[in-house]
Amino acid sequence: GGAVAVLDGWLLEQQMKNSDCNSQTFENDDATMVTFDEVLLQRYILLCAQDANGGLRDKPSKQRDFYHSCYNLSGLSVAQHNLPLSWSRKSNGLAINNHGLNDMFGDKNFNVVGRTDPVINVRVERVQFMLHQKFNQVT
Repeated sequence: GGAVAVLDGWLLEQQMKNSDCNSQTFENDDATMVTFDEVLLQRYILLCAQDANGGLRDKPSKQRDFYHSCYNLSGLSVAQHNLPLSWSRKSNGLAINNHGLNDMFGDKNFNVVGRTDPVINVRVERVQFMLHQKFNQVT
């Protein structure tokens, strides 16, 4: 689920390092490095992966289970919140600036899920809280 978003970011960073562009801002739209279609992933999860009795499954012919419920919710979060990135060069490395939700399948008032960290699959605000408590850091 979340590894695709991390891979997208890494590929974009590699393209920036290997490019001859001298501009201070590099737009994701120019990179064409998207490895999956966010709206189609949302559509599959919301229409095909949901079980009528609750929970999520691998595919329509399978039974729901906790693993695939968690995995699908993680994928849905990444598809909705893997935000358009503006990569700006700074002295301390690359900075990611978030600008809102991706294109949504269906009504965002009903279909949007919380933003999770794509690596550890925990809500971003919980990760920030844990980092602050443990290391007195803010991400």
